[in-house]
Amino acid sequence: MSDEPQKPEPAPEMRMELPTWNRSRTKRRSDAGGDAAGGDDAFQAGVRTVGRAAKSRSRLVVVGILLAAIGVGGVVLWRVQRANTTAAATRLVADAAAYEARGRVGDPMQLAGPTASPPFPIAADEAARSAAITKDLTDLDALAPRSEAALSANLLRGAEQLRAGAFADAEAAYRKLLSDEPDHPFAFLAREGVALAREGQGDVDGALAELKILAGDKGAFYRETALYHQARLLAQAGRKDEAIAVLKTYVEEFPMQEASIMREQIRPLIDDLAPTLLAGVDTKPAIEITDNAAPPAE
Repeated sequence: MSDEPQKPEPAPEMRMELPTWNRSRTKRRSDAGGDAAGGDDAFQAGVRTVGRAAKSRSRLVVVGILLAAIGVGGVVLWRVQRANTTAAATRLVADAAAYEARGRVGDPMQLAGPTASPPFPIAADEAARSAAITKDLTDLDALAPRSEAALSANLLRGAEQLRAGAFADAEAAYRKLLSDEPDHPFAFLAREGVALAREGQGDVDGALAELKILAGDKGAFYRETALYHQARLLAQAGRKDEAIAVLKTYVEEFPMQEASIMREQIRPLIDDLAPTLLAGVDTKPAIEITDNAAPPAE
């Protein structure tokens, strides 16, 4: 055991202060009485303030993101629902149009034959065919009454009502399409439907007025059909001279030796009222337009 005297332990109040990372800040805090008061210096207070602001802002950001996500999800859902509604409405119109244009009435076994899914709808009788069209159009009105499909469906309503002899209702359906969308791609069919509905109601002059609009000027689309209807109506009304004038215009613009849409329909009118219009004209067209032509032999 060494006899060397040991140095006494320093008193607690005399312990040396350990160095800090920034003596100047420590000094300033000490000078300001920060340590004594147990508070923060300016730097720490600023950091704490910024931290609290960032925390509050983060809550707002999260809420904003959630609201934006909900909004985007709502828009996407609305668009999906709208697309589904449009698709369903289009299917209803297509089904009604198929019954109107290609539907066949009779025994399904005989009409369909061995084909499980014939390319045309079949109804047991005319009442069933009409009921199928009415159901499709009623469902369409309930599903999407203001859709483009519902607007176009007025053509089918008009055609079905013309077939049933409800000429005033048919005219109303056609005029609705023309008033709601005058530039509709099938507005010409609606205009023709109005003329036929007016004819059905005995208003020949009203029908001719619609056909004059439909015919337009030379070269206008659907002019050929409008001229045919004009000549037919005038002939039925006993207005022979006016009918012949229309036939003359038709022959000049749509030569009978050329294939055209109404060539076969208007030919009997020409032969009956003005056969001299075709004197010396070879009326056999260079191209024949036929339906259900047999395939060429191999």
